[in-house]
Amino acid sequence: METIATMPRKKEITSHREPVPALDTVQMLEAAWPHCGMIQEIIDRLNESGSYSELRLLTNRLQRLAFRATPKGDFDSSQPTRLSAWVGG
Repeated sequence: METIATMPRKKEITSHREPVPALDTVQMLEAAWPHCGMIQEIIDRLNESGSYSELRLLTNRLQRLAFRATPKGDFDSSQPTRLSAWVGG
């Protein structure tokens, strides 16, 4: 019997959050970077295995995260930031 992929309920997602210590922006980026690589590896494995329903769920979640990560206000993306050298930009 094939299992159907579903997203965890919001309560399940938020109930496992641990307190985050105070970090500056570079430390936060450094903490997030390895997780991005891990997600990329998982996406590649899901593609290789043909797990398209799981990929669709993951894609939807990542799109919502990308929307949340979009700078708000008067952000000029043509100007270099202090993190540009760190991320190779």
